[in-house]
Amino acid sequence: MPDYKCPQLDNQHFADKIALRAAILDEAKFEEVNVLDLFAGAGHIWTEMGKKFKLTSYLPVDIKPRLPGTLKLDVNALTVQSFRPENFNVIDMDCYDSKAFELLPHFLNGTKPMAVFLTYGSVDPHTLSRFLAQAVGMPAAWRTEFYNAQLCFFCGEQFLRQQFTPRFKSVKRLKYPNVHGGERVRYYGVLLGGK
Repeated sequence: MPDYKCPQLDNQHFADKIALRAAILDEAKFEEVNVLDLFAGAGHIWTEMGKKFKLTSYLPVDIKPRLPGTLKLDVNALTVQSFRPENFNVIDMDCYDSKAFELLPHFLNGTKPMAVFLTYGSVDPHTLSRFLAQAVGMPAAWRTEFYNAQLCFFCGEQFLRQQFTPRFKSVKRLKYPNVHGGERVRYYGVLLGGK
């Protein structure tokens, strides 16, 4: 794994993010890698991945572009519909809230093999996201009344299971605790087969 230090919180586990992506892409055996990098930041992850895999195309997207050529866009369930899943075989959603889960169903509409990477972290210390609560059938009052990080991660896992279809070939997950002993973030790598 690369020896890389980045002061930003979003790249705290940089080497593991690279290893997760490499493991999924090694399994996928794509001849070409066409990446849609939502929440691209400065593009560190796919700059490093480009040293290991042949990136035929790379489209970075971020609301605050830090990489030349980045498409400036507020990525959400509506704006993501402007991207056709068929144009990419890698979708990277390295954001910390539940937004990646909200965007995932759009990309599952594709028909060809694809690798999807999601980050889910407990960023709001007071409430579970409305989207995840509704998606798993949780009463709205529970979002705050019974809130804890484990509930958030449980709902995230339940949502992923709801999405599982025969297209899901492989799912890898990395978990990280914070300094106070609770889990802080999960990274997922998903390999989808064709329809």
